[in-house]
Amino acid sequence: MIAKQWMFNTYKVLALTLFLAAATPVDSAVTNQQRERAYQILKQGEHHAVTALAKGDREILLGLLALDHGNAKEAIAILSSSSVQGDPVAAMIRAEAYRRQSVQAATRAGSYARAVNADIGRLKKAKLSAGLDEAELRLEKLVTAMDRSPVAVAAVVTPQPVNQQPAVATVWVSDNTIQPASEASILSESINQMIETWRSDWQSRDADAYLSHYHPAFSNAKHDYASWAQYKRRVNRNKTFIEVDVSNIKIVKEIADSSQARTVIVTFNQKYRSNNFSANDSKQLYLTRNKQSESWRILSEGSVGSSPRKAAVRALKVNTTASKPAQENNPTQWAINVAAFDTRSHADEMASSILIDGEQQPFVSDVPLASRQVYRVRIGMFASKSEAVDAMMQICPQLDVSDCWLENLPGNRN
Repeated sequence: MIAKQWMFNTYKVLALTLFLAAATPVDSAVTNQQRERAYQILKQGEHHAVTALAKGDREILLGLLALDHGNAKEAIAILSSSSVQGDPVAAMIRAEAYRRQSVQAATRAGSYARAVNADIGRLKKAKLSAGLDEAELRLEKLVTAMDRSPVAVAAVVTPQPVNQQPAVATVWVSDNTIQPASEASILSESINQMIETWRSDWQSRDADAYLSHYHPAFSNAKHDYASWAQYKRRVNRNKTFIEVDVSNIKIVKEIADSSQARTVIVTFNQKYRSNNFSANDSKQLYLTRNKQSESWRILSEGSVGSSPRKAAVRALKVNTTASKPAQENNPTQWAINVAAFDTRSHADEMASSILIDGEQQPFVSDVPLASRQVYRVRIGMFASKSEAVDAMMQICPQLDVSDCWLENLPGNRN
């Protein structure tokens, strides 16, 4: 009996290790080799790319990479230093480290901790990915800077006497040519303009103008678009004035849905005041648009770390006229596996919450596995593997699912 219990706990710990390893963002542009090199360089602290980091970034990246190595205790120690005190990104990664440490401890307790099984499940499902996503962006910048050579350029200095040469300072740049406005700066400017217009329309108490900034597929923890519009019209109707100040706007994640389509996650500080209420908090928006010439619209709104209640996925740009003959000639097609459940009701609930425009829709399949039945939530079908891969790269990041996988199936969706 003891041996069986030991084996059961061993399997649970192994499964937990695989689960926690999957928490590393799959869409990171940094390879495992680059992550290891960055980890060593950050520990040494002498590389020019490290010394050029903003205050606290070295500790944040060391904490992120310590989690990569499965060392939650080391991450907690690093992210508790005074240099990152009050930093929201460091706080979120430290919370993630505590979460992983708690799951590991509770799982190791095995059958002796049956009373906390529900808590273990809740810990595993906790979403603390916003801090990891921001740290991943900073890690990508560090990796780029690690291979960059210093270029000496003239810095602005105090005027010197004619017989002296101006001082020269060394800064780190990609090259010494003047570059046109980057795609990142254009993106940032368009988002700043959208948020300013949204803020102004909110202050005006013009409900139609204000609600025009929201996507029809909008959702958050409590509302869809219809109930949100009804709620905001009712609340704002009773205000004699509204004042909104926005500062420190940051793009924490960008998803390229197609060549022009984008979904971005934006955070900022917001100060709100009206005749009967005031608040000062951090806000997060999911913004989306189909092409660069369109205006951004709000897909979800809430506190930092929140996400849409229902995942609204953009219509896939699939050439249906080209794919239909392939489907007729091909006895098998490809499906995206999003999740698997032990009960049909849970699978149906997830499938119904995924909103996708176009022919490729979510569906549930019964799959026999050994002595039990599982229910897989799938999206498809796709005529070719390459088409399915392209769709998976668009859909899964928007669903915040890191472990989607493809499967070749008969064309009847069973």
